[in-house]
Amino acid sequence: MPIIENQAAHKRVLLKCAFITVSLLVASCHFRGGEPSAADLSAAFRVELDRVNAAGLNTLTFTPTGKSILVETKLANLEKLSCTGKDLVYVCEVKAWMRYPLQEIDETHKLKLTVFDGPKGWQFVEGQLLERLEWSK
Repeated sequence: MPIIENQAAHKRVLLKCAFITVSLLVASCHFRGGEPSAADLSAAFRVELDRVNAAGLNTLTFTPTGKSILVETKLANLEKLSCTGKDLVYVCEVKAWMRYPLQEIDETHKLKLTVFDGPKGWQFVEGQLLERLEWSK
């Protein structure tokens, strides 16, 4: 009889270990569910703008002199208009208030942003300008 009791106790320990392992795996995965909020979209877009600004990818070249200057883009505000998608990928239309400090320009754009719900949160995939709504200098 002691062997059967030991086997049962061993099975209980294995089941507890398996349950703990599965629980840890689920907890370490990223399950948010649903579409991104305006704050999620804003954060993902800001990370992308910071990456582009740091890489120096936006430049303005003066044709007569050939001199180029770095154009820094800042996101002042973002309003979510709509989102479509499912699972982990959403395409959202937003209204974005952009600032270009060097040129002292403020612009408002309607954009289409594609975002992915990855292990580090919502991440920017691509963006498309749909319409320039306002601009001022």
